[in-house]
Amino acid sequence: MTPLKVFIVTELASGGELLERVVENGNFSESDARSVIYQVLKGMEYLHSKNIVHRDLKLENILLSDGSSSAIVKIADFGLARFFADDSQLRTICGSPLYVAPEILDIGANMETYTPAVDMWSIGVMLYILLSGNSPFENEDEQSLFQMIRLGEYSMDDHLWDHVSDEAKDCVQRLLTVNTSVRMTITQALEHPWILCSTKSKDTTLSDTLSSVKRTRLAGHLESFRMVQDELRFALRNSNNP
Repeated sequence: MTPLKVFIVTELASGGELLERVVENGNFSESDARSVIYQVLKGMEYLHSKNIVHRDLKLENILLSDGSSSAIVKIADFGLARFFADDSQLRTICGSPLYVAPEILDIGANMETYTPAVDMWSIGVMLYILLSGNSPFENEDEQSLFQMIRLGEYSMDDHLWDHVSDEAKDCVQRLLTVNTSVRMTITQALEHPWILCSTKSKDTTLSDTLSSVKRTRLAGHLESFRMVQDELRFALRNSNNP
């Protein structure tokens, strides 16, 4: 620390972004998705035990410890995170549009506060994308997108879901539940049969064609994120140079 600057030293995640690794490798199985989500859940279990809510969980904020196939998942970007306690209330409307929980969107209308359950919704969106390559909620019109999220309107009709186990689908559905009293908690998610791999799920190998489709979708997701980041950097640069 100096009189003018504060230097923060953080852990080096030399493995880069998870999405980038998935696109480069060209294949991401159901087992791979399970491994990632399990590690994210364990990380969030720790954070919630310390009364920290992240509020901006998304695939773009998942980094890898190194370049190996056994790299450890790292949760990044705590810019919107905050401490919460029994006597504090979460009221700020924040998060990324595709990952934001419905109760955050309803602040000021039907909701006065929300809980750390918002992180569980975001994990559900992440899992949906890892399994299918698509986002559960997509609409170019932001208001229509938010309405879909509020209602929990998503589909598993895409042909790629035919190659996803029923247990994985159930895990997604129990995370993407609008009613927070029914949505899975961290503890419940870690005890889910799919996460524990306690059932014989059909972790089938996708054909080259389907793998290519999934890879293309994930690559598009990554490209969209980078475009948004470039736009934000451009806006920030202009705001600092009147």
